[in-house]
Amino acid sequence: MVSNNNHVTRAQPWLGTFVEIRAEAARLSRWHLMSAIDAAFAEVAAIHRLMSQQEQGTDLVKLAAADVGAVVPVDPRTAEVLRLALELQTESGGRFDPERPDHADDNRERRRAQPAWMLDGPSVVRVLRRTVLDLDGIAKGYAVDRAVEILQSRGISATVNAGGDLRTTEAADEQLLVRSPLAGGGLVSIGRLGVGAFATSQSSVPISMPSELAGAGIHDRRVGNTALPLMSVSVAAATCAVADALTKVVAVDTDFAANMLERREATAWIL
Repeated sequence: MVSNNNHVTRAQPWLGTFVEIRAEAARLSRWHLMSAIDAAFAEVAAIHRLMSQQEQGTDLVKLAAADVGAVVPVDPRTAEVLRLALELQTESGGRFDPERPDHADDNRERRRAQPAWMLDGPSVVRVLRRTVLDLDGIAKGYAVDRAVEILQSRGISATVNAGGDLRTTEAADEQLLVRSPLAGGGLVSIGRLGVGAFATSQSSVPISMPSELAGAGIHDRRVGNTALPLMSVSVAAATCAVADALTKVVAVDTDFAANMLERREATAWIL
């Protein structure tokens, strides 16, 4: 934990990255401030345990193992993310794709014309076809959103940052620094974020790039499409979950993304 007279900063490892909360400390009791930060981290940890692909017993693991036609009870938070993912997948015509690619499926294009799941209630999912979901980005953004909501509900002005998915409260002011893949991973300032959400994603990077730029990256998962050029895409939007998903849409199809960004009142940068 780092603190001074004006701010307290804490970080914990969740969601495959470090989640940092920086909160204003002025005029607040230490007990109230730390209690709010603990509650925000507890929510992030809960979302990690619900939607991780790596841990056993998560909602995503249960859905991947379920038979077609099965009705699977999930946490309401998982259902909320699945509802948003399906909405964005439909709105983007598959440019945002929460399903992991199946290279063994020769009928992938026909198969993906139909949704893989539907919500049968506030916390019940019906499996329409077998698939493995990859909600890492949108779930990370959702966790940031939930942490900010908890902090705001307790009167805390703060910034939550989870590996580039960042959201601020009304009183926060954050400089936006983005790593440019074409500049060897150097930081580029693209402005400041007064209130709202911001997310950055990048296409796969060469092994020669710095380790902090490594990762699965953005891929165009539509059938017949080629690998994306090296790029970093950032989006400012109302929520982190939407901003993170829109980075994929912008990278995959910039022309199509323009109207979707306008509908979502979002702004994008490409490096």
